[in-house]
Amino acid sequence: MNFQLQYALGHHVINQEAANYMDFITRDNTNSLDRVKEITHWEERVDTEKYPMYNPWSPVTPYQVNQDLFLEKANFFSLRSATIGYKIAGRNQLGFGRGKGIRDLYLYITGTNLFKISPYTNRDPELANYYGYDNGLSLPLTKSIILGLKLNL
Repeated sequence: MNFQLQYALGHHVINQEAANYMDFITRDNTNSLDRVKEITHWEERVDTEKYPMYNPWSPVTPYQVNQDLFLEKANFFSLRSATIGYKIAGRNQLGFGRGKGIRDLYLYITGTNLFKISPYTNRDPELANYYGYDNGLSLPLTKSIILGLKLNL
C-alpha cells in the first residue's frame, strides 16, 4: 500500500470567476473576450446567494475582483495518489515450464486525485494562478484509475 497525501494551510484565493459573474453589466459593455460568458453556461459554479445584491446599473462598480468580498479560504487536504498491490512470489509458483517461468507476479491498482476536502466554494483551490486569482478557466486536475500487472521472469 502506498498513499500520497497533500495539504495546504493558511491560503486564500480570490474567486475571480464569481466576481466576473456578479459584475456582468461591466463585462457585457466591454469589447474583449471577458465578455464571453457562455463557456460554462451548463454549470452552476457561482452561488449568488452568498454575495450581497447591489444595483448592477449603479455608476459605481459594486463587484470588483480586487475587493475582499471574493477572498476565500483555500485550505485543502487531498489524497493525491493511492496504490494497492499484491505480490505472488516464488520461483515457478504458477507452474509454467520446468524450473523456469514467472518468478514474481505483482498486481496493483493506482488512483490519482481521488478526493479533496476544502472550504473553497469554486472547483479547486489549486487552480488559482500565480497571483492567487481563480478565473474559472483552468482545467481541473484529472482523476485516473490505473490497473497494472508486473511480471518478473
